[in-house]
Amino acid sequence: MIDPDYTHLYFNNFPQNVIELLEKYYHDYGVGKGINRENYILWNPSAQAVSYPFFIKDKTIKIKGISFYPFYFVSYPNSGKSPIHLDRLRPFGLNIPIKVDHNRSKTLVDDGHFFEKYGEPSIEIHEGIEHYLWPEALESDMLSVDLDRPMLLNVSKPHGWTNYSNDIRVIASLGTVDPTLSLEQVYSALQIFI
Repeated sequence: MIDPDYTHLYFNNFPQNVIELLEKYYHDYGVGKGINRENYILWNPSAQAVSYPFFIKDKTIKIKGISFYPFYFVSYPNSGKSPIHLDRLRPFGLNIPIKVDHNRSKTLVDDGHFFEKYGEPSIEIHEGIEHYLWPEALESDMLSVDLDRPMLLNVSKPHGWTNYSNDIRVIASLGTVDPTLSLEQVYSALQIFI
């Protein structure tokens, strides 16, 4: 059983063939391919300043009997800190580094005292979708962790990322095709890779 207060969990033995397939998808669909606008996700305007997301609609990846769809988040060079936010449409992100400068780019997670410092998020509505943000949150008030291997990220808790590299930062963030699957079900299936 997963700790309900977890912020992130590393997978040290994640299948290499899945990582390679995600890298291939990114190179086949994302790099210099003029990504089709229909692949872009509706995205909060404040986040568009630091990154753009896209997904590949016709591709899924099966891991331990669970089908996942790949989202990719590409952060611009030297884009600094993303908005600290919550995801309300999914319970987790299974994040895999595709291109990350581990010295100049980090994942930011709740340090256990975030709500005491900042309270509830502000809500911005963009194209009918609610976005839960803390625009004033400081990077120093977050726990900074390295996305140097696949990570299960609790996106129902405050999180974000930084990119102070001169290069883009690319991660694949897998979500389940079946929206009824719980975090606990996914964790139970994938815990063999911890």
